[in-house]
Amino acid sequence: METRGPWRRHREEQRYATPRLVVYQDEITLPDGQPGHYDSRGAVHPMPGLTPARVHLWSAEGLTPGESAPESGGADLRVRHLSLDEAVRAVRDGRIGCASSAALVLAVAAPR
Repeated sequence: METRGPWRRHREEQRYATPRLVVYQDEITLPDGQPGHYDSRGAVHPMPGLTPARVHLWSAEGLTPGESAPESGGADLRVRHLSLDEAVRAVRDGRIGCASSAALVLAVAAPR
């Protein structure tokens, strides 16, 4: 078991791999001791004309808001808690300008 910030990872499963990237699905315990669950929401190529980068989209359920514990690469990011309805409105009116984030919000909001 690995501890990273307030999360505990019990198991990981490789879900996707290329020569440059490996994606894992984790079985985790949240800071409140409850189990967490992640779902793949596919992948997007945010700038196909400029870079071959692919962004894999994941959503999580059963999370409890709390203090963020970003790793060094994300230390400049701000966490904002929005309802799904508000996030969809933010995509539609341009407040969420990150194409990958917008795609994830709309994918989660879409009926299955």
